[in-house]
Amino acid sequence: MPLNDYEKMSIVLLLSGYARNFGMLQRDIDRAVQAGSTEEEFSGLKYLNRK
Repeated sequence: MPLNDYEKMSIVLLLSGYARNFGMLQRDIDRAVQAGSTEEEFSGLKYLNRK
């Protein structure tokens, strides 16, 4: 079943949004690691395990 123009545009917007969000997440993780953060700090484990 072929897609109409509206469905094609929806798919383009969905995939471009996914790619943008994935890229921003990767960038933020890379920046956190470069800043000397540990995995526990940027995953939230350090916050959860504080007393």
